[in-house]
Amino acid sequence: MRTMRQHILADTFAAFRDEQRPLLARIDDEHPSLIPVPRRRRNGDTVLERFAIRVSESGFASIVDRGSGEIMHAGLDPSSEAELLYVAQSRLAERVRERSAEPLVIWDVGLGAAHNAMAALRCCEASDDLEQRPVQLVSFENDVAALRLALRNAAQFPHLRSAAPNHLLRFGEWRSERVPLAWTLLEGDFRARLADAPAPDVVFYDPFSSKTDAPLWTLDCFERVFAACAERDTELFTYSVSTAIRAAMLAAGFVVARGAPTGTKIETTLAMTPIAALHAGARGRVLLDRAWLERWRRSDAQFPSDVTSDGHGAFRERILGLAQLAG
Repeated sequence: MRTMRQHILADTFAAFRDEQRPLLARIDDEHPSLIPVPRRRRNGDTVLERFAIRVSESGFASIVDRGSGEIMHAGLDPSSEAELLYVAQSRLAERVRERSAEPLVIWDVGLGAAHNAMAALRCCEASDDLEQRPVQLVSFENDVAALRLALRNAAQFPHLRSAAPNHLLRFGEWRSERVPLAWTLLEGDFRARLADAPAPDVVFYDPFSSKTDAPLWTLDCFERVFAACAERDTELFTYSVSTAIRAAMLAAGFVVARGAPTGTKIETTLAMTPIAALHAGARGRVLLDRAWLERWRRSDAQFPSDVTSDGHGAFRERILGLAQLAG
């Protein structure tokens, strides 16, 4: 380097470079072990316990459950889906500008690779309102290996370029220095841990499907969620359009509407408490109606997985008696 610097100062570097080229090439030929070899990614870098990384044809990286083969946010850029299905539909940017000292509580059910949580965090931190409403973001996850794997491959998951996810995994909580937002992680079975969280105003319901996470799509689980927020203006958003799952939400006490389209789905699902349903028209919510009821009658999947054949009659009566579906 000293010699190179001297030749640069003397304006003779071009001649020096031409003299050195043959020498450097000979060294490479005689000592190939000295040539730097690019580091190859090991399989262990993209696999962790039950999860692996899969890159779509469009170049988007997603987490896949190796046992079931199910992909998180399949069919769309995960960050785009998080913005469209959860942040935009919940009117989060509008709600954080509400003049209230009471925190806006968001349940993020199924943290996964933290796409939904980070979309909410970005939305809150983008606000220029100096009197922004406090936000309490609570993420539920029974297996944080998915997030650990994504963080190991953060170059493929741009939404994780923040100190927040690592801090959350290490300490169980993270607080924004820019806005009044606290992010908490509750690990374990969602049905057991939901009692440890404050009642929600918004629910991002995004676990794996019933094929992989069956207990989180049962009548019992939705009854527990409803009990936690029944007296509040609460809306729940999910990607599922399963007839049985919509029926479980209705039977649990929610008023159910059609959600925004996303990816290959022409619609998703939105569930509201009765108080939230009072504002359904003003918020542009389109409720399930008698047309859906007739499809449910003809369906081979009318009942949630935890409703046994002995309970089919009572469940059917509960659905048929709902004012929402009475026309």
